[in-house]
Amino acid sequence: MTEGKAPTPPRGLGKRGRAFWRQLHADYEFEVAQTEVLIEACRTLDRLEALDAVIADEGVTSEGSMGQRIVHPAVQEARQLQITLTRLVAALELPPSDEDVRAHERWKTQRAKAGAAARGLRAVN
Repeated sequence: MTEGKAPTPPRGLGKRGRAFWRQLHADYEFEVAQTEVLIEACRTLDRLEALDAVIADEGVTSEGSMGQRIVHPAVQEARQLQITLTRLVAALELPPSDEDVRAHERWKTQRAKAGAAARGLRAVN
């Protein structure tokens, strides 16, 4: 957790990008290189938001050059940006939060119980 006030978000970020910037700065401190990656992640979130608006307005399909129905180019671009965002966030190498660790432990426990139950059921058959 950082102490003091978070840096002002870079100019040009939209609502979603600014929110991500502020949330991460509330929890982490960043080196210069990480800050650049974070800026790109914020911009990517804003682009995804804009593409979501296009898709909501125009739908997930559009008309191709021969009149056929095709996947809307905004859907394809959003898919690529989602991959990019995942890579950018991974590049930040953020440590897991305490809540993430607790959630993962709960998931492992539930999975172990389900596995034990499944083995027990197979043994009966």
